[in-house]
Amino acid sequence: MKARAAALLCALCLCACATPPPPPAVDLASLTCPTTPKLGDAAPLAFDPQKPKETIAILDGHAGCMDDGHGGRSLYRVFTLPHTGAPYLLLLSAPPWGSTLLAPQAIFLNDAGAVKRQSNRTDFIFRGDALSAALRSHPDETYLIVASDPAALGQAVARIDQSFSGQMYSAGTAFVNVYTGLDVTKNLVLTPAGTLTITTAPLEGQK
Repeated sequence: MKARAAALLCALCLCACATPPPPPAVDLASLTCPTTPKLGDAAPLAFDPQKPKETIAILDGHAGCMDDGHGGRSLYRVFTLPHTGAPYLLLLSAPPWGSTLLAPQAIFLNDAGAVKRQSNRTDFIFRGDALSAALRSHPDETYLIVASDPAALGQAVARIDQSFSGQMYSAGTAFVNVYTGLDVTKNLVLTPAGTLTITTAPLEGQK
């Protein structure tokens, strides 16, 4: 299962190469943010038992806003989880958006809207430039909220992109391969706005 999740997350990171324009500046302090998310706005997540299915969540000025009751505010989108009768993988990946990066979190609720579990910061790790997490579904969960993490907003992170190239040169009757590398440091700021790819995928052996 871990190998499958890693392969899918790598594919998501590669798909994130087409970077959209920088996200709009969202002033959370100026928004009216209730403490309860609007579950009636939930969109369904697709599931295919034969292959992974992707959904893109955009957190911007059109997303919902919620207050955690302690002064922390988040942009969010809410989805209904597929009920498959068997567990499946949920792969979440937040790629850079310009010079910013969504500070992601995932919140799982039951059908009554009560929180069943919530991701922590150690669930999301860098794979390439993207912050990614692989989570297994639970049968008692109905809703998934993807949101920005108010505790991480404004933090700066630096990622090093490494590239390698090789060139063959002839030296008389011999050929020599010369390899060169380039390291580029990318500085990113964690923000409440950004994009997050949600992938549902069957577990190994359930196809």
